Amino acid sequence: MLEQEWEKSTSNVIRMQDEAESKEPEIILLSDGRTLKITRENTTDAQDESNKPETERIYNVWGSSAGARSDFFYIYRKHRKMELDRLEKMDKDWKEEMENKLFHTRRCSRIIKEKEKTAKRKSKRDKKKLKMKGQVEQDEESKNNLNDDNSNKENANIQQAPTPKIKNTAPIIIQSDTFDEI
Repeated sequence: MLEQEWEKSTSNVIRMQDEAESKEPEIILLSDGRTLKITRENTTDAQDESNKPETERIYNVWGSSAGARSDFFYIYRKHRKMELDRLEKMDKDWKEEMENKLFHTRRCSRIIKEKEKTAKRKSKRDKKKLKMKGQVEQDEESKNNLNDDNSNKENANIQQAPTPKIKNTAPIIIQSDTFDEI
């Protein structure tokens, strides 16, 4: 018995010496000539705390003891009803959350599809407008050519520069990630 106490007391002294030594900084010399001072921390305490099991306390649990006497039955029934209501509410909340997520994913996909469709329609309208402008310019050019033929006969020395044609350019489509418009 005395030997065990002696071993415990000496182990405490050794631990205290280890702790004292660990608080002193350790000096390390690097290859480029610099020195680093590093203090070692005692990690055994942190390991001991991490190994401890966490207790989870549950209050107001009546369980099967409620059936032991009939005078506790109303308490058992009350707690059972409260627990069933809590579980029912949890299920209801989870179901609503899943429905909301599903709704929003479908909504976002529909919005993206509609934006793509409207962008496609807009590009078609713009192409059509450019074609119409191109035809109008061609009509104007043909009229100018008729006028030019008449003027060329009169003024053979003067030459006009040809009018530039508008190239068909695709419209720039900007898609935003936010759906504030809808």
